[in-house]
Amino acid sequence: MNLPDFARRPISQNLPCGVNPNALDDFSEIKRQVNKLNTVTSKISWKIVHSLSKNILLNESKDIRCACYYTVSATHVDGLKGFVGGLQALFDICLIYWYSAYPEESKSTARIGSIEWLTEHAVRKQKTLKISPSDLPLIEEGHKLTLKIEEELRSHYGTKSPSLGGIRRIFSQWIEEIQIQEEKEKKREESKDKKSKNTAEPKGINVNLSMPAMKAPVTKVETTNKPENNSKPLLIILIVLGFFLCMLFANFFYSDNQKRTLREQIETANIDDIVALLPELERKEDPIKQSIKSDIIKRTQWLVSGWELDPIRVNQLPTLTFAVDTLKTIYPDSAAAKSMQEKLTSQTIEFDNAYKGINRQFLKSRTVFANAKSQEKSIIKAYDYSNSLFPLLGRIEYAEKKMTSAEIDKTQRLLNIYQHKINTLKEEL
Repeated sequence: MNLPDFARRPISQNLPCGVNPNALDDFSEIKRQVNKLNTVTSKISWKIVHSLSKNILLNESKDIRCACYYTVSATHVDGLKGFVGGLQALFDICLIYWYSAYPEESKSTARIGSIEWLTEHAVRKQKTLKISPSDLPLIEEGHKLTLKIEEELRSHYGTKSPSLGGIRRIFSQWIEEIQIQEEKEKKREESKDKKSKNTAEPKGINVNLSMPAMKAPVTKVETTNKPENNSKPLLIILIVLGFFLCMLFANFFYSDNQKRTLREQIETANIDDIVALLPELERKEDPIKQSIKSDIIKRTQWLVSGWELDPIRVNQLPTLTFAVDTLKTIYPDSAAAKSMQEKLTSQTIEFDNAYKGINRQFLKSRTVFANAKSQEKSIIKAYDYSNSLFPLLGRIEYAEKKMTSAEIDKTQRLLNIYQHKINTLKEEL
C-alpha cells in the first residue's frame, strides 16, 4: 500500500521545519476558505485547500494546522484514499517534527484545537463515504493510524490529549461490516458448491421387472376414526417462545445502539452538550449508564481541566459546576467523579479568596495614597503600593517585559479572577 510520504521529508537541510506559515499568502487563503464553513452565502473550495496545504507541507513549513487542513480536504477530493493519506501525513509530522513544528510546542491550545477541528470535520465527510470489501486494507491502515496518532498525542498531553475516537469508531464499524459481508459471501459460495455437487452425481435407471399386481378382492372394513393428533398447544408454545426471543434480541440491539450513539455524542461534546445529555442519561438503565461511565467522565475532565486559564470557561463556571455535580450524583461510587468535583470546588474557592486578597491590597494601598505627604519616604512607599492598587496593570506590564507563556498565563488568570467576581455579582442580582 503506497501512502504519501511528502510530510516526512524536511523542507531544507538548514531549516527542516521551514518557516512559520502565518505570514504566507497561501496560508491566509486556506484560512479564508476554511472560514467559509461558518457562512451560508459562500462555498468552500476543498480543491484549493488541498492544493495549498500540500504545497506548504512539502515546500514551506511543517505545520500541524496545515496537516489537519490537508487531511480533511484530501477526504473531500480523493475519498477514502485521500483520508488515509492525510492521516499518514499528520502522523509523520507529529512523530518526526513534534518539537520543532508549527505552531510552536508551547502553543498547546492551537495544536489541540487543530486536531479537534480535524476530528469534527473529517467525521462529517467520513460518514458519507461509500466503501466496498476491496477497501478493507485501506480502512485497516486508517484505523491503525488513528491509534498511532492518539498514542503520540497522549505521550505529550496526557489526559488533556485530543481524541480521534469518532474517526476510529467509524473505521471499526466498517471493518466489522466488511467481515460480516465476507462471511456471508463465503457461506453462500459453500452452499452453491454443495448444490452443484449434488446435481452432478449420475442417477441410475430403475427398471421394474416384476409382474403387475393382481387385484385383490376388496373387502370393506369398518374403521373407527382415530382422534387427530392435536398440535395446536405445541404451535402456540413455539410462537410465544419465538416472540420472546425476538423481543430479547431487539432489546439487545436497541441497547447496543443506544450505547454506541451516546459514545459518539460524548466524543465530540462541549460542556453545553454534556449538560443537555445528563438528564437523558439519568433516565437510562444502569447497564447503559455504566457502559459509558468512563467516556463521559473523561470527556468532562478534559472540558473542566484548565478552566481557570480560559476566559470563556470562566464564564461557563456555573455550567461546569452543574455538570460535575450531576455526574457525581449519577456515579456516586466513582472516585474520578468525586476527585473532579473536589478539585473544581477547591479552585472556585481559591478564585474567591484570590479576589478577597486583591481587594485587601487595594484598600490598604488606597489608605497609603490618601495619607501620602510630600516626604520622600511616603512617596516611595506609595509607589511600592501602586502595583497593589492596579494589580492587573502591573501584571500586564511585567508580562510584556518578560514575554513568556507562563507570565501571560498568570495575567490571564488574574483577569479571570475579576471576571469570576463579576459573574458572581450578576448571579446575586
